[in-house]
Amino acid sequence: MSILRTLLTRVIMAAMMLVAGSPAWADESCSFELQDGEITEHRLRGVYGYIRISVPPEPPPEAGYPVVFYYHGASTNLKPNVRIMHAVTGGHDYLLVGMNYRKKHFYTNLDRRNLRLEISHFEEALEKVAACRPVNRKAVFLAGYSQGGYAISMIGEQRVASIAGMVFLGSGRRHAKMYMEEAEAVKGLPMFFGAGENDDPHFHYAVTSAQLYSLMGAEVSMESWPETNHGAGWSWYIEYPARGAGLKDWLDKIVARNQQIGQ
Repeated sequence: MSILRTLLTRVIMAAMMLVAGSPAWADESCSFELQDGEITEHRLRGVYGYIRISVPPEPPPEAGYPVVFYYHGASTNLKPNVRIMHAVTGGHDYLLVGMNYRKKHFYTNLDRRNLRLEISHFEEALEKVAACRPVNRKAVFLAGYSQGGYAISMIGEQRVASIAGMVFLGSGRRHAKMYMEEAEAVKGLPMFFGAGENDDPHFHYAVTSAQLYSLMGAEVSMESWPETNHGAGWSWYIEYPARGAGLKDWLDKIVARNQQIGQ
């Protein structure tokens, strides 16, 4: 009888743990049911009404997970996803957030009148994620391809103190010759540019934006993708993940450096 009681107790405890679901580090305000080592979809108001989150299979480091917020490009076939950054990281080490846009007008036109709302949307998503997993606040990155890259230039320039760096893929700075006063705060901010050499006009925008930010004191790195146009550029890392070694190394170095500075 005692053996049976012990077995029943263990079954009940296991069931309670499954119901609880949340790890020890998730606080009561956690509204996302994240799964370690999985990519999951979660409701968040905005275009398409959801975001995607990839949690590494490894436990979080003491400082928390570095996190990359990725903004997708403008296309009827593109929705919140983490495909590019998942290929670069292999799904390890970094918590990845495939963002949606708060307003469709900003998504399609990058209208500055909606910028404040988009900034609040990013900050809301960050806080919701941080309620469910430990986040390294010194290692929060913005990344985007095409329209997503132009979008993060607008958001990032307004929140330089909150981010560790920006990753522009197949894109550059929005309004490269306008609103220059807003870019002055980027001095020392790490930026990574990657674009296809046959990607017209986005390669030109990437090069000129990299030069502009560099002149303003940003810490700029850039790689060119040979014989690659805009469509092929989107799958540059996805089809051959080994190509992402340079970007992954760039991310790792910034995370390590920021951690040393904070100690």
